[in-house]
Amino acid sequence: MTSKRTFLASTAGLLLGLSASLRAQPAGKSVRIGFLAAIGAQSAQSLVQSFREGLREYGWVENRNLNIEYSYDSPGGPSLDDRANSLTKRELSLIVADSTPSALALKRAKASLPVVFTAMSEPVETGVVESLARPGRNFTGFTTVNTELMPKRIEVIKELVPTVRRLAYLGDPDYPSHRHSVDEVTQVAGQLGLRVEPLELRTAADFDGITARGTEPRDTVFVVEQSLFFVKHTEKAVALELQSKIPAMYAHRQFVERGGTVCYGVNIAALYRRAGGTVDRILKGARPADLPVERPTKFDLVINLKTARALGLKISQSFLARVDQAIH
Repeated sequence: MTSKRTFLASTAGLLLGLSASLRAQPAGKSVRIGFLAAIGAQSAQSLVQSFREGLREYGWVENRNLNIEYSYDSPGGPSLDDRANSLTKRELSLIVADSTPSALALKRAKASLPVVFTAMSEPVETGVVESLARPGRNFTGFTTVNTELMPKRIEVIKELVPTVRRLAYLGDPDYPSHRHSVDEVTQVAGQLGLRVEPLELRTAADFDGITARGTEPRDTVFVVEQSLFFVKHTEKAVALELQSKIPAMYAHRQFVERGGTVCYGVNIAALYRRAGGTVDRILKGARPADLPVERPTKFDLVINLKTARALGLKISQSFLARVDQAIH
């Protein structure tokens, strides 16, 4: 026969377990959040899907207990700043920013809602947060630590192109971290005996200008800045490699999947997925100011072997053994 003490202990355990289960589930009513993207809906599709999967892990299912107001870039449509201002005036619980430009647009719009950025370069240097450990404001999220990866990128370049002497750095002068990025690559390259030539691009036509000016393929490698300008002009960047016979190092795998030579950088899809957890915590009452900006844990080293062969690169078996993916 079960004693009274045993019965009470068992009942208390059940109640505690039920309480924990209830806390793990989102509130019954549907909530509404915003999503500000600096790129178009088609370009963002796969990353947004990763974000939805991350939300689902915490019980948030779109069109069931969660509604998302998406704001994408479109040809001839409102500017990023206009779209940021519009979202800040909606009745939302928080806003997700897809990139550095989106987060800065919300900062300029003086957003008072919580903001979660999914992939931001140098959030401290750009003034979005006070520190990574203690954001101190209504912004938090995930940093791409882009500049910290530059030494590894250059090591990969030297392994693939032993004759390299010059890095032609393709940069977007309107990118918020452009000057910081140029200084970083120049410093790191100098320590490894390489010189850097910064090349600024503002329009798609500028790619053609680089091809026309001519370079020496045997001692040059392009390093492409982490900027949405190059995401929007992926085809132009890849075509530049093939036309000039000069390989390029990118920060994201999407370029290599579209025909670029090699990338080493943060797995952006993983950051979008993890952002679901941060959104969950804020929706359940956490303050962005108290949630540390998180660093990436997954990185991609991807090479396009078809492009590498077309450019005359010899890829060692030891290098292939280290890559996360070799595209044939």
